[in-house]
Amino acid sequence: MPQSMGKYGATLHIDLSSIQANWKLLASMCNNSTVSSVVKANCYGLGISYIVPALASIGCKEFFSATIDEAIEIKKLISDREVNLLFGVNTEEEAFICLEKKINPVINHLGQFEIWQGACKKISSSSNDYIPKAWFHIDTGMSRLGIPEKELEKIIERYITSIKLPFNGVISHLACAEEPEHPMNCIQLKRFRLLRDKIINFTPQSSRWSLANSSGIFLGNDYHFNLTRPGASLYGLNPTPYQENPMKNIVTLYGKILQVQQVDRNQTVGYGATHTFTKPGRIATVGVGYADGYMRSSGGISKARLGKISVPIIGRVSMDLITLDISEVPEGKYHLGCPVELIGKDYTVDDFARDSGTIGEEVLTTLGNRYERVWNNIDTPVKI
Repeated sequence: MPQSMGKYGATLHIDLSSIQANWKLLASMCNNSTVSSVVKANCYGLGISYIVPALASIGCKEFFSATIDEAIEIKKLISDREVNLLFGVNTEEEAFICLEKKINPVINHLGQFEIWQGACKKISSSSNDYIPKAWFHIDTGMSRLGIPEKELEKIIERYITSIKLPFNGVISHLACAEEPEHPMNCIQLKRFRLLRDKIINFTPQSSRWSLANSSGIFLGNDYHFNLTRPGASLYGLNPTPYQENPMKNIVTLYGKILQVQQVDRNQTVGYGATHTFTKPGRIATVGVGYADGYMRSSGGISKARLGKISVPIIGRVSMDLITLDISEVPEGKYHLGCPVELIGKDYTVDDFARDSGTIGEEVLTTLGNRYERVWNNIDTPVKI
């Protein structure tokens, strides 16, 4: 734990070597499958410019982003690796950007196929520029993004009668992978295999198939095919919530004590006076609040650590502040400006998410911009 903190109200430490270790663990489980990295939403809020090179430096060859701006940013960092765009191309302009930047779009519906087909025709008729390979995303039960089965038939027909566009292969996405016994897993696996066989019939040269996300990897080899797409597990979230987390913790969040005060019996705390002391005690006020992504819903439930002592968060979380009951912490073990661990290996992102009534992904992606961010403990030097 840092002994003192600077001008920021809080500091977020991001352990790059643990992210690398998490990727290596997943790769060791997928001997016959390439393990990519899903780095959308700024690597779940933790920093593309640091994390992507760190993963590339240990052998990750394939990356998935959601938006085209992020795909472009990733390409600038690692121009020699495959970058795939989950949102696909929704305008001709986006299609030409993908062609220029060598970004592989994911085709999610017939309209995107037509946009991509049209752009590729124009490029092929005017130059010999590189044409990146697209993916077909088939819907096997998520009913979100993805080509429905009826639409897939039309795409196959148009593909056969048009120029043969090179593409990477086929992906789909599991809806309930974190629940191993959920029947949707077997249903989606069966549908994926059936639709894959249809596609193989008209494009046998394609051999890349991807179904498993983080939790899908832990469903076993049947779900791996030859490309897996972990995201949340890379960043320390538990892909197996039914058992102990196999992934290393990534983030540690420290807040700073701004004030300590004595309180009397029957004294209330914070907005709405939701907490009342039943005996004299002490409160520490820390400079973190919901403006920093510290969930308002966690008020009165979540915990923190002052040194080795666990202390409860009491009262409501406000925009900039939380209050801790430090009555059980011996005097001399705290001081103004000293750090308090709000999230870490003993009270993880998943723990905080549970106490906030949400999921770890939301916690990570909402951690605020007011934190000082420190990327540390890298095993392999990051080249940026």
